[in-house]
Amino acid sequence: MIPYNFDYEKPSSFSEAISIYEKWEVDGKNPIYYCGGTEIITMARMDQIQTKGVIDIKGMPECLDFGWEKDQLVIGAAIPLAKLEEEKAFPLLSRVCNRIADHTSRCKITIGGNITGKINYREAVLPLLVADATCVIASKTGMKQIPIHDVFDGKVQIQPPEFLLQVRVERKMTTLPYLSEKRTKIDRIGYPVVSLAAIHAEDGIRIAFSGLCTDPFRSLSVEEELNNRSQSLESKVQSAIEKISVPILDDHHASSAYRKFILSNLLVDIIKEFDEVSE
Repeated sequence: MIPYNFDYEKPSSFSEAISIYEKWEVDGKNPIYYCGGTEIITMARMDQIQTKGVIDIKGMPECLDFGWEKDQLVIGAAIPLAKLEEEKAFPLLSRVCNRIADHTSRCKITIGGNITGKINYREAVLPLLVADATCVIASKTGMKQIPIHDVFDGKVQIQPPEFLLQVRVERKMTTLPYLSEKRTKIDRIGYPVVSLAAIHAEDGIRIAFSGLCTDPFRSLSVEEELNNRSQSLESKVQSAIEKISVPILDDHHASSAYRKFILSNLLVDIIKEFDEVSE
């Protein structure tokens, strides 16, 4: 049970949603957009979120779009992870979604909610980072298409009243060889000690990480080392780990030393598997 009352609206268009947000902000309601809802409901019950206005964006056609538009896969922000897991239009994304929470939760968690949420892991963003996805943002002037690397820096950098409507992925990126690995403390399903998603593109290995540091990330410096053919396998892996520019986590899930150990083994395996694919 959420221990306070709030106003609720479910607009049918993003322009209507933005108008409601601006009005409620002026009224001091601290409005929030509601997409999947699992995180918001949990945090509200724990009194970690305070709002007097909830704007449900799941009724907008753009947020419910899913399918091919010419050579782009369009994924609305309100599409549940379970649907992405089952449809397999983007196999790497399907694989990553399969390891996020349990099936019941995946039926409620949306890709927009996962990517923009407050929980640090945000694993659904990993395939989008390596695929150079495009984010479609709702704004007062209309829909804006922005490369994900200009929007996502550990967290989605969108200033309200703007919000995420869709993500789009080029078809060629969805067909590339891929690997996804996740290590947790105990169970198959759980917060990651290390989670990664990788593809083998024309420019070599592309890889993004979650659980390793405070926020998910993709590092071109790390990729450069992994694709350096002048070094031995062990040397390139060590060099890649040294290129991680933010501290590796040391918490109750795992020590930083253990995370580095797991990461090193995973990177060796990934390079070997992709080398076999490219031969």
